[in-house]
Order: sequence, then structure tokens, then C-alpha cells
Amino acid sequence: IIARDISERKRAEAALRQSEERFSKAFRANPELATISTLNEGRYLDANEAFLKVMERTREEVIGKTALDLNFWRDPLQRSQFLKQIDREGRIRDQEVVFHTKSGDARTGLISGEVVDIDGNKCLLAVTRDITDRKLAEMALEESEARNRALVEDSLALICTHSLDGTVLSVNPAAAAAIGGTPKELVGKKIP
Repeated sequence: IIARDISERKRAEAALRQSEERFSKAFRANPELATISTLNEGRYLDANEAFLKVMERTREEVIGKTALDLNFWRDPLQRSQFLKQIDREGRIRDQEVVFHTKSGDARTGLISGEVVDIDGNKCLLAVTRDITDRKLAEMALEESEARNRALVEDSLALICTHSLDGTVLSVNPAAAAAIGGTPKELVGKKIP
């Protein structure tokens, strides 16, 4: 009779199961959009609830399909660019992409990804932060600033801002003409 102690192997198998369970829970609970896809084809193996919700898709619609099949990418060439970067660097970090939901709405995200081995196959674990609301707010702020700038520039009122010591911070053309110069000449100078 030959007896072997397999307690160490049993501990290792139990630790592996616990590790896989922790990863699975973290993947599913992640508030960011998370997917696992085959590296070469980009075929989805898994997607978390956040991804499915934002993309307006069911698990059945996504698993086994590619982003190209589902028309996610606004620019399908970005995936090949990502693959080149992953091949060079082994990962991607915070790459801005525009993607489409099932209803056709355009969303903007920052995608990060790492190559992972799943059962001997190279896969991409990708996490995307949806920054659509932030981008819309930035655009609204830029438009508002442009309108305000135009109002000041085109105003016949004399508008000038300065620091406490009298250094000109900004001046509109009407005020610059009244002072005796151009806005470019007066900014940074002290007004007597």
C-alpha cells in the first residue's frame, strides 16, 4: 500500500476556489463596466451588470458575440489599435472611446484592460468608466464660457478686471481703447 499526503494539494485547491469566488464577486459588483473577452476575436465570455445596464443588453445578447457584432464601437478600428498597444505594453490604461448603446445613444468611456489567462487562452479583462455626463458638463461649460467671452468682447461697456495692486487681468476692446491701448498690450500692466 502506497499512501500519499494530499492535504497540501487540498489546501491549494480550496485557496484557488476562494480566490476565484472573490474575483467573481468583485467583477459582478464593480460599479464600472467590466467585461472579459477573447483577445484575438474579442468574443465576450462575461459581462457584469453595470455593462449590461449601460449597454441596454441582456447577458444572452452579449455572451458569445463581439463588440463588432453588437455595433458597440463608434470607431471599430480602435479595437485593433488597443490590441497593438496591448501587444506592446501588455495593457491599456484610460483610453477614451465612444461607444453605442443598443438604442444607438453615444456614450464616452475611459477603458483600461489587462491580458489574463483563462484556461490556457489569452483574454482581455476590460473595465470602462462611463464619463458621458462629465463630457457633457465640460462641453456645456465651454459653450457658456464662449458665450460670456463673446458678450464681454463685443460689449460697448468698459469692462476690465484687475488685481488688488492694479495689474490688469483682462480688458475688453472698448475699455482698452478708452485707456489707450489694446487688450494684448494692457494685460499684465498696472493701470495708474
